[in-house]
Amino acid sequence: MVSVAHINLETAKRSCNRCYSFKTFRQNDDEKNICQNALKAAKEELARLYNEIRTKEETTSKQLGDLKQGKNLCMDALEACESCDKSNPLVKQILMEIK
Repeated sequence: MVSVAHINLETAKRSCNRCYSFKTFRQNDDEKNICQNALKAAKEELARLYNEIRTKEETTSKQLGDLKQGKNLCMDALEACESCDKSNPLVKQILMEIK
């Protein structure tokens, strides 16, 4: 089963790559907006999962650490997207670190 967070992260990566690739052809920010919305949704889903898993007894510290790292990387990617000058696909590069 593919999680909602995974789908949003893949959408963000694709949109970032499209925004970077089409920088000379399109002057609008449609792909950038899609990327930012997907990152926000992924961050919210990871935060929800973190809070849900945190209360369970069989939860390992690795699971919590992975979710927290994913949420932090989403916040870093969102900040990079907001300040992006389209010289590199920054969001895609940041999200490659998420396992």
